[in-house]
Amino acid sequence: MCIIGASHHDLLDRYPLLRIPPRPSPDWSFNPPPGWPIPPPGWTPTETWSGPEPHWPAAPPYWSWWIRQQPWSVPPASGQARSSAMWAHLGALLMDVAGLVTCGVTSLLIWIPPLVILNGAAGADPFVRHQARQSLNFAFTELIASFALLFLVLVTGGLAIVLALAMWVVFIVFRIMAATAANRGEPYRYPLAIPFLA
Repeated sequence: MCIIGASHHDLLDRYPLLRIPPRPSPDWSFNPPPGWPIPPPGWTPTETWSGPEPHWPAAPPYWSWWIRQQPWSVPPASGQARSSAMWAHLGALLMDVAGLVTCGVTSLLIWIPPLVILNGAAGADPFVRHQARQSLNFAFTELIASFALLFLVLVTGGLAIVLALAMWVVFIVFRIMAATAANRGEPYRYPLAIPFLA
């Protein structure tokens, strides 16, 4: 990556469509377009940067030049941490699926598996703690949505049962995605989850 050469103004003259906005804040990092080399951590385009090499592909339109770094930074998760984090999601998933057999009784207890893992010995690991909190956030969000859907089903005389079943399937899919991501050691945040626990 060439970092000395033409001034910033010359760079804009040579590449009139290249407009890299300044870094929004220190917790954002440079996001090179596809085909560009990966810069060193913390690298920022400066006025002494001569711009992209001629063989680098053009950035896609409306490219996001900056991405927010993870709010927490931990070393890669160990096998034990990945397993515990996976069970924080999978335990809630099993309780949710068991709700079909128990007429929803065990679905009311989906918050127990992630809470046990969070407060157990495995909860000392930052990755496990983060994933258990995400699972708890989604469990509480799911309970609130379930009570709202139950009320809607009762008010509509059962007409909203299709919506309730569709939402249940969505909850199951999110749980499976979270468990597989945690098993790979990747942090997962549930879409639509209310962040009760940070």
